[in-house]
Amino acid sequence: TRFPGRIEVVQSQPLVILDGAHNPDKMRSLLASLDQLYPDRNLVVVFGVLESKSHIDMLDILAPKVATLVATAPSVIAKPPVPAAMLAERARTLLSNVRVADDPLDAVEIAIQCAGPDDLVLVTGSLYLIGNVRERWYPTEHILSQGTSWPAPP
Repeated sequence: TRFPGRIEVVQSQPLVILDGAHNPDKMRSLLASLDQLYPDRNLVVVFGVLESKSHIDMLDILAPKVATLVATAPSVIAKPPVPAAMLAERARTLLSNVRVADDPLDAVEIAIQCAGPDDLVLVTGSLYLIGNVRERWYPTEHILSQGTSWPAPP
C-alpha cells in the first residue's frame, strides 16, 4: 500500500522521507519503523506542527534520534501553527544543532544541504506540513492533470 505522506520516499540522494506523524504515538511508531527500515542513519529532521498538537512531547520523542533539526511552521488557513522560532527554542534545550526557517520549502532546502550522503532527511510533525513540501516533488498541477498522487515529471 502507498499512502502520500506516510513513510513516503520522495528523493534518494540524499534520502528524503515525508511522514505526517502528528502526535506522540504516531511519532514513536514512525521512529520505530525508521529504525527497522534505515538503521544507523543520522536523521536531519524538518519539524513543524499546529498549536493544537503536543509539540513538546513530540520534540522530546524526536530529540534522542536527531542529528540536526530544522524548525518550521506549516502554512494552513484558520489553523495556527506553532511558530518556528518557538519550536527552535524548545529544541535547543534538547539538541545542539537546530536551524529555523519559517517557510517549509526553505526548511527542506536547508535540511537537504545539511544532510550527508548517508543521512536521512525526515519531514514530519503535521500532515499540513507534508502537503506544503510535497509540492516540491509532486506539483499539484501535475497531480490534477495526471489524475494520480504520484505524477510523472513533465
